[in-house]
Amino acid sequence: MLPSGLYGVRFRYQGKQASGVVTITGDSFAGGDSGMAYHGKLIRSGGQLRAKVTTLRHTDTGGVALLGSDNLELVAEGQPTASGAIFSGDAPHTGQRFEFSLSRIRTPGLTF
Repeated sequence: MLPSGLYGVRFRYQGKQASGVVTITGDSFAGGDSGMAYHGKLIRSGGQLRAKVTTLRHTDTGGVALLGSDNLELVAEGQPTASGAIFSGDAPHTGQRFEFSLSRIRTPGLTF
């Protein structure tokens, strides 16, 4: 599993990007950005990771969610990297691939 801590998250879909932060504690994560919150679970299976992600809008920013809808349940497969992990999955309703990456943010003095 990924070490507990604070991570930057970057979503990519159809040439567009969005970014935010999440905290990971054990197999759970939660975080968000200026308009969306996301939370879920990380599941390890051998050398692979699986992320189950739920998204929801917390603030009306006037924009459209990156994947086209505010409240989604996503599943993505991933691989650990030296600083976090990279995941990909199929976007709901379109079947097109999306990606997101997690990169650990060094936070001296902050404990989880």
